[in-house]
Amino acid sequence: MTRTNSNSLKVFLLSCLAALLLAIPLASCSPYTNDLGEPQDAGDADTTWTVLVYMCGSDLESQSGLATENLIELTGSDLGKNVNFVIQTGGAKKWRNNVITAKKIERYVAEPEGIAFVEDKPLASMGAADTLADFITWGVKKYPADRTMLIFWDHGGGTLVGVCADELHASKQGEIDTLTLPEMARALKKANHHFDVVGFDTCLMATLETAQAVEPYGDYLIASEETEPGGGWAYDVWPAWLAQYPGMDVAELTRGICDSYYFKCVNSYTDSMATLSVTDLSKVPALAEAFEAASHEIFTATGNTQDLRVIAQGAGRTENYGGNTQAQGFTDMIDLGHLMKNTDSVLAPHAGKVVEALDDAVIYSVNGTDRSKAHGLSVFYPLALNGEVYKRYEEITDEITGNVAYLQYLSVLYGNYDKVDWSKKGAKKEEKVKPITEDKIKIRFTQGIDSDLHLRLTFTKGFDKVASVRFNLGFYDLDDSLYLPLGTDNDINADWDAGVFTDNFQGTWLAIDDNFVNAQVVSETEDYNLYAIPVNINGERSNIIAAWRFDQSRFEILGAYDGIDEASGTAAKNMRTLKEGDEVAFLFMATDIATGDGEEIELATITWHNGLEIKDTDLGDGDFLYRFEIVDVLGNVTYSDPVLMHSKGGKIEPEELG
Repeated sequence: MTRTNSNSLKVFLLSCLAALLLAIPLASCSPYTNDLGEPQDAGDADTTWTVLVYMCGSDLESQSGLATENLIELTGSDLGKNVNFVIQTGGAKKWRNNVITAKKIERYVAEPEGIAFVEDKPLASMGAADTLADFITWGVKKYPADRTMLIFWDHGGGTLVGVCADELHASKQGEIDTLTLPEMARALKKANHHFDVVGFDTCLMATLETAQAVEPYGDYLIASEETEPGGGWAYDVWPAWLAQYPGMDVAELTRGICDSYYFKCVNSYTDSMATLSVTDLSKVPALAEAFEAASHEIFTATGNTQDLRVIAQGAGRTENYGGNTQAQGFTDMIDLGHLMKNTDSVLAPHAGKVVEALDDAVIYSVNGTDRSKAHGLSVFYPLALNGEVYKRYEEITDEITGNVAYLQYLSVLYGNYDKVDWSKKGAKKEEKVKPITEDKIKIRFTQGIDSDLHLRLTFTKGFDKVASVRFNLGFYDLDDSLYLPLGTDNDINADWDAGVFTDNFQGTWLAIDDNFVNAQVVSETEDYNLYAIPVNINGERSNIIAAWRFDQSRFEILGAYDGIDEASGTAAKNMRTLKEGDEVAFLFMATDIATGDGEEIELATITWHNGLEIKDTDLGDGDFLYRFEIVDVLGNVTYSDPVLMHSKGGKIEPEELG
């Protein structure tokens, strides 16, 4: 196809594209989102807008056609004459329509008949700073307007990973290239344009570090703390609303984007974990300053094990996003406000000042029932820390946040604090903190069977350095030399004052349709626990997400989530409901007791149907291996000696193994 004349290329016809989408479902329209209503002040009807959409198609488009779906929504709206949606496409191996090519970077304008081709550029990585800077510079010059918005469309991975996973290009590390926060900040600086709104139709990018990266270049940030469902924002709703009232207050527009997104999630039954928030970027410097002050106290806590324990336990109880288990991968993103409230006893008054500044900065947010602790912005906190993770956050500190005290805290957790010349990073000279090191943590405990036939764990040394105690459970068959882990949970009897913990094993475990599952507790809050269950859905790897609601004393299945992509580090944009007829296979890691060799197996496969429940179910007679999992204040894990739980006729008898 010749690509030289935009007027001859209004060929992105809805009927043609709908036929090409094959099995791609179009999100139905909520009755609540058809009309966002008249704004409080319609403003000047002659106001003009340019909305730049940086659309990195990635596997979201090449495999599922989700970019095409959003373009159909957009071009099906009445955009009027005052609003230009200018789209740059790239980053996908294949576009599931007959207009966009994967061989070049292309630029289009949305029109009532479809998208009109404007120009193309040589293929380049959408994860490169220069690619973004060039698009912004070109877009605002060619389509000048009274107000402008920049939208990033694709995957997101939170603070460390950034957005826009270009599946056609690799990073220096050999992974799929993404646009990191430092690269984003460099691009925005180079383009030198100030946007009314910077939006992320991606997962996990409502972070403090993201806000700091874009703050000099925008008035408002719209992003989600949690992952987004594949349908993303409601492009069939808010663009038409903007076109009808282009002069409305920008803050009111951002609220409409949030509301229409949330109700789109309601329609797709993915609202329970939905989040989207609006941050006033002018308030971010004050928030960053408050968090830096709190960070000095967080770092100081590393010299006092009792205070450090409060920090570690508070972080462990803080709502986290994107999945943080071995099966899902780790995003290391937790809610900033919830973290401060959970650690206020040692961070006061700084924690309260952070919450106050956060509430001032986040002017609007929507969140589902299972994201009730969301305050609008998350912050990086290492739930799984290694050298690569530390190195990436060090770059974020150097180029974005400048919060050296927080980096010092992370270095203590990582174990390289003494290897860094902190004076070169601008650390405060007056700080005389002697952080605890791994070799100073000596945790000792005894275990035994008490008179009530419960496994009892009693700490005799170093209990002040214990952050959490959970348990592991698994099937045990010595005759067949088989161990099959059932998962990890926190349902134990805990006496934190005395340092004594006993099992609460009653011969039951989580099951779906009477099929036992491998369930890992992902998040522990005062209202609910979240669990991830590894499965294959129609042959594709994923995780069923379930919640235990304390107020209702019941489990509920929330949906399925594929987890973190190993090649890019971004989160799957596909939190979705399970559908009638889905083939669901439950995954377990079977281990040969004699050799220690492990193999992932499908233990059972069911055909999904509405009404299936997850609940505690009697395991029946058998032998089960049980042990306590102990995590110290630096994140190191220790296990108690496993015991054998004999279950017969509803009676549990533990036996210590020799």
